[in-house]
Amino acid sequence: MIDFFKLNRKVSFIIIYGFAYIFLYGIQLKYLFYKKHDSKKLTRYIVSIILFYIAANIFYNLGLKIGLHYLLSTALTILILMPLRLVFYNFYVYKD
Repeated sequence: MIDFFKLNRKVSFIIIYGFAYIFLYGIQLKYLFYKKHDSKKLTRYIVSIILFYIAANIFYNLGLKIGLHYLLSTALTILILMPLRLVFYNFYVYKD
């Protein structure tokens, strides 16, 4: 997005990370946790999105601040937060 659409690095990161979360809800609900949709799960998922979105932006911007390339900062953010997010989803978001 940065090279093709000439978007700012931070705006591009926010857009891509946001789309990934939306896509993952449906996929994880059906194929990873084998659960059915209900309003409580969706509410908990939205809360978790907000919390992890804030955390992702903090980690990403810290990476930029210490001089990491934007792609490396993105990759490190994902490597740090994805396992934590899956544990959080298992014990809180998709819990019946």
